[in-house]
Amino acid sequence: MLLIVKIKNIFLCFPFLFFFDADIKNTSEDVPFMINFSQNIPGKYITDIVEDTKFIPLETSDEILIGISKVAYVSDKIIIMYNFRESSIFIFNYEGKIISNFNHRGPGPMEYSGIMGLTYDEVNKEIFVLDLIPRANVYSETGQYKRTLHFPENTKFKEIYNFDEKHLLAYDIYDIGINWNLSTEADKKAIYNKPYAFLSKTDGSITEYVNINLSQRISTLHGSEDKSSQTIRTFGFITCGIIKSGSDFLLTDIASDTTYLLSRNKKLTPLILRTPSVHDKNPQELISATFRTDNYILIRKWLNDSNDAKKFTDYVFDISDNLFYKVKDFNIVDLGEKITRFLYPYPDDCGCDYYDNGVIVNLWQAFDLKIMLEQGQLKGELKNIAMNINEEDNPVLVIIKIK
Repeated sequence: MLLIVKIKNIFLCFPFLFFFDADIKNTSEDVPFMINFSQNIPGKYITDIVEDTKFIPLETSDEILIGISKVAYVSDKIIIMYNFRESSIFIFNYEGKIISNFNHRGPGPMEYSGIMGLTYDEVNKEIFVLDLIPRANVYSETGQYKRTLHFPENTKFKEIYNFDEKHLLAYDIYDIGINWNLSTEADKKAIYNKPYAFLSKTDGSITEYVNINLSQRISTLHGSEDKSSQTIRTFGFITCGIIKSGSDFLLTDIASDTTYLLSRNKKLTPLILRTPSVHDKNPQELISATFRTDNYILIRKWLNDSNDAKKFTDYVFDISDNLFYKVKDFNIVDLGEKITRFLYPYPDDCGCDYYDNGVIVNLWQAFDLKIMLEQGQLKGELKNIAMNINEEDNPVLVIIKIK
C-alpha cells in the first residue's frame, strides 16, 4: 500500500537508542500522523505527486548483459545493481556507461553463495554483499575482496544499509511458516523480536539494537500441507523493513502498527500510527511504508492471505489537508511528452525498488519497451529511446522524481 504524507522538517526528540526489553506502544498524541483504514477514503491520481521522469539507457555489450537485475544504489555519479540468478554485480556511471562488473559466486572464503542484497559505502568506496548465509563480503568497486563480516548465529538479515563510518543498519526478517510444524529449538529462540540492529563494518557483530521490540512478528512465509500429494506448498511475499530516505531511514515492519523515522544521529521518531491494529483482523491487513520525501510518504496495503497477498492497494496522504487518499491509477504516469508505465514494474518478482533522495528508481526491459512502441503507447524521449534499442539490449533505468 502506498501512502503519501507531507512532512515539513518534523523531528521529535527521543532518548539515544539503546535496546530495552519492553514493547513500544504509541498513542495518537505520540505520533504526528494517523491513518484509519476503517473509514471511507477518497481517490487521487498518482500524477498529482510526480514531478519529473528521467530515462537512462544502460550500455550493452556482448560481455555486459544484466538481465533481470535489481537497482541497489543510485547517485549523480554511479549506479550499482545486481543480477538475482547469476549473482553478478554491475556498476554504471550516471550516463549509463559501464564502469565495472564482477561475479564472485562460489564456495570459497572470498566468495558468496548468492546475493540477498547489497549496500554501498561511497566514502570508502566499498560494496557490502549480503550473502544467502549469515555473512556479508566486502569488495572494492572493481571486485577486489577486502574482508568478510560474520553475523551472529540464528540471524536472518534480509536488508543492510550503509549507516555511518563504523556501522551498517540491518533488518532481521521473520520467515517461519505460519502453518508448518517444523519449529526447532533454534527456530523458537530466533523469534526475532528485535528486528533492527547496527552491525560492525569490521566484523559483522551486533553493536546495538534499535529501540523497537515487537512481541509478535508476522511471517513472510505461508505453508500448508497438500494431503493429496503429501507435499508442503509454500507461498511468500516480499516486503521491505527499511526504506532509505535521504539521510534518514523509515523502519516499517509489517507486525508494527507504527512506522518510525530513524535519523543519522540514532534518534527514533514515531511517524505514522495505523488503526485498527494489524493484529485485530483475520486475515491481517498488512502495510509497509515504501517512500518518503519532504512532502510525501507512500504506503502499500495488502492481506496476509495466500489467495489475496498479491492484491495491493496504494494510498496517497497529504498532510497539508490532513487527509489520505486511495490511488486511482498507480500504473500510468503521463507527464506531457514523457510517459512511464510502471512505478512498480515487477513488485512480485523483484521486491523493493530503489528509493532515495526524492526518487523512485527501477528498470524497464528493452523487450517490454519494444512491445509498447509497437502498440503506440510511447511518445517523446522514451519513444526515441525505444526506436534506437534492440529487444536484447540492457534495460532502461527509469528515475521518477516525486514532488
